[in-house]
Amino acid sequence: MLEYNDDTFYKIVSLSTTNNQEITGNLSHGISHSDKLQTSNFQHSAGIKTSDGVSYESTRKRFFDLIDYFE
Repeated sequence: MLEYNDDTFYKIVSLSTTNNQEITGNLSHGISHSDKLQTSNFQHSAGIKTSDGVSYESTRKRFFDLIDYFE
């Protein structure tokens, strides 16, 4: 049994999933004056960052839980 490390010999004790989202934004406005001309400019930026994750804790099954498998 110690030679095998697949899902048959382990059971999941706890499972958790995460989904994080971060939204960022920036807006700026500028005005410049000269003798005959006035200019205005806008600058903006936006972004979304997402991340997903799964974590689990598992433990090795006891021998009597695996009797059917070994038979």
